[in-house]
Amino acid sequence: MTYFYNKKVGQARSMAFNAFVANPYTWEVFFTGTATGVEGIKSSSNWEGLELALQLPYRANQEQYVDFSSWLQECLAEPNMQELIQTYFDLKLKLPITPFGTLRTSLVEQLYGLKI
Repeated sequence: MTYFYNKKVGQARSMAFNAFVANPYTWEVFFTGTATGVEGIKSSSNWEGLELALQLPYRANQEQYVDFSSWLQECLAEPNMQELIQTYFDLKLKLPITPFGTLRTSLVEQLYGLKI
């Protein structure tokens, strides 16, 4: 949010994606106040969990976040952002069923190399 309000939109876009990757539930909770788990994807740390996202105090309908909320909706709907989000989910679903080896290593590298 800080980057957005300081008119550093490129950095704000990057941070929006980073926030999604850190906890995929963050923006759903921000916009709706609730979220449902994604079947097949388990949190790998306490920071990725639905429970943590639900504790965040920020909501799109709060007056001070209306401008940010509007921008974020547009940002998340951009084709390149949608492609990155889909790739993230694809990789997260493949990793648990991929045996250890070069393919799994490649998937992990792809996952942690995702950038906007």
